[in-house]
Amino acid sequence: MSKPDKPQYVPVVAAIMLRDGKVLLAQRPAGTRNAGKWEFPGGKVEPGEERRVALQRELEEEFGIDATVGEFAGEIDHVYPHIAISLMAYEVRQWDGELVPAEHQAVVWVDWGTVKSFDLAQADRRLLESMDQPC
Repeated sequence: MSKPDKPQYVPVVAAIMLRDGKVLLAQRPAGTRNAGKWEFPGGKVEPGEERRVALQRELEEEFGIDATVGEFAGEIDHVYPHIAISLMAYEVRQWDGELVPAEHQAVVWVDWGTVKSFDLAQADRRLLESMDQPC
């Protein structure tokens, strides 16, 4: 009997963006997978791209900012019906430019203690549960 194939995990980066004791959540737009769910902003790492560079690129594309990617915050593997991802999070405390959402239907700054009350995408919820509260 052969073993089932292990899924091919797609590397995805996420920003734990912190400002004034709050963390940024972004809501996925209608017409996308996980529409209406909240997530930590970020996206897929391109082939050959370094993780921090990928996160800087994603934040520039999604919000028009030039972010300084900080400390590694955590990582989980998660399998959705359509994709298996390895979600790697980094703290982001500094950026240049005004944060203007280009891809999300809403963004909100929330206290760390209230993040769990949001309807998070499954991978983001698992990531949150694996992390300690950022300083």
